[in-house]
Amino acid sequence: MEELLLKISNTSIEFPDIELNTGERLGILTKNPSFLFEKLFKIIISPKKYTEEYLLEGIDAENLSFFSHRIFHIISKELWNTTDFIKILKNKTKFRKIIVLVLNEIDIEIKQLIALKNFFEEKNDLSVLVITDSKLAIEAICNKAIDESGTSLEFNEKLLFEDIISGEIFENFEEINNNFALGILKKRSISEGRI
Repeated sequence: MEELLLKISNTSIEFPDIELNTGERLGILTKNPSFLFEKLFKIIISPKKYTEEYLLEGIDAENLSFFSHRIFHIISKELWNTTDFIKILKNKTKFRKIIVLVLNEIDIEIKQLIALKNFFEEKNDLSVLVITDSKLAIEAICNKAIDESGTSLEFNEKLLFEDIISGEIFENFEEINNNFALGILKKRSISEGRI
């Protein structure tokens, strides 16, 4: 059953309106992930000051205790001084229900993205907010995405065929010759023209 975990709307600082339900992985594509995260942090610490509407586990900001921000598990290279995010995630306590993952494209290796994708698919009950400048990170991790202005981003999915020997990729099955070692890929991408 989907439950609203976090809702932020009508902020006095530039931050998109968001809604995050249990089990969702929402990505925010931005040019400056650290800067946008700083704004989110201000909202988490002082929701009444920066938003008109802030709900955390269905509770309005007016009724939240000071300790309610402990529901967030924040992961970034700057905060933890590492990019071994899987190790950090494995040590997360159960009461931290919302994972905020701040990723800069220059710090991400493809093997880390694959590990994160697999981790979140395996633990599909986790709620994740990804703030990043990497389309690839959002395509790999998220099931919903917006840009920094709050505009919804569409995912495109298509079937591709790969010759696993040569590495050549074909979009059309008719293009394949007889000496082909078939591999089928499913490519997921964000529509072009964003950020």
